[in-house]
Amino acid sequence: MRNLILILLVLLLHSCATILNNEYTILTVHTDKPTQIKYENFDLTVNKKQGIMVKRGPESLIIEAKQDSLEKTFVLSPHLSGTLWLNVYNYGAGLIVDYFSPKKYAYQKEFFLDFMTSNPKPEKFLPQRKGQLYLNYSIPFLNWFSMSPVNEGRKQSAGFFGTDLGVDYNYKNNKFVSINYGFLIDFPMPLLLPLEYFFSYETMNAEYFTISDNIRLKNISLGYGLSYSENYWGYHHIEWFSPDGDVEQSVDYSRETKQGMLGLNLNVQWRLKKHFHLGLNYRHGIYRLYPNSGFGYEHNASIGLIWKFKVLK
Repeated sequence: MRNLILILLVLLLHSCATILNNEYTILTVHTDKPTQIKYENFDLTVNKKQGIMVKRGPESLIIEAKQDSLEKTFVLSPHLSGTLWLNVYNYGAGLIVDYFSPKKYAYQKEFFLDFMTSNPKPEKFLPQRKGQLYLNYSIPFLNWFSMSPVNEGRKQSAGFFGTDLGVDYNYKNNKFVSINYGFLIDFPMPLLLPLEYFFSYETMNAEYFTISDNIRLKNISLGYGLSYSENYWGYHHIEWFSPDGDVEQSVDYSRETKQGMLGLNLNVQWRLKKHFHLGLNYRHGIYRLYPNSGFGYEHNASIGLIWKFKVLK
């Protein structure tokens, strides 16, 4: 009996969801105008944003909502709480207790009641509307380059880091035009640490302007448009020698070129959080403006995080 009590105490003390989660959880409801809602034993009015207290459990949360003359039933399904997976640190022992506990369940913490669709599931994010203006800042993390410097042949490179500033304007509820400026580099490491080269090396970077038309499909947006890129390629090599065995001299064999390219811009963005997106951008140069004008192919592409903030409602 004593051993059984000890085993139960160990399980209770190591059941993460049972210990860390409260019986009730707070959810945030968003609406675009005052809305009456009923759920469980509560009846209240949500004026654009309201926190509600919900009991955890395996049952779906049913919300009866009324907005002006519109009525709709929303269904919010439960999922397993993230604290449940903390039991990995006790080798899964706490799962035995958590399995029988309603505290292992959670609901989407923030959602929007959209009366414009027939889908009973609340939307994860507030919809973006016509007339809204957003500023965005991006840190391109991984970049790809393909260039054809004059008299140098095809050059390829990949690296890290850059920056991008832009603005999005919603001219329709599901469409927006974006203008961006940025630059990319091919830093060889994912950490910005000082480097010293003891051999010859090549570098590539790009500075660009883009304008795109975009369509929003739920949490994914697709865009296409025009781009102008100034692509830089450089070769760096210095030789040192001592003709008289005493004083060192150097000969610089470095060279560099810049190409101004007009072309297309393609992008995909996936909304992760309220302000955060994951973006993939591809800028395809098809016409060289300088140093020698003519058709040709160069590209730069990047993937990175994007922060968007509304400045005009």
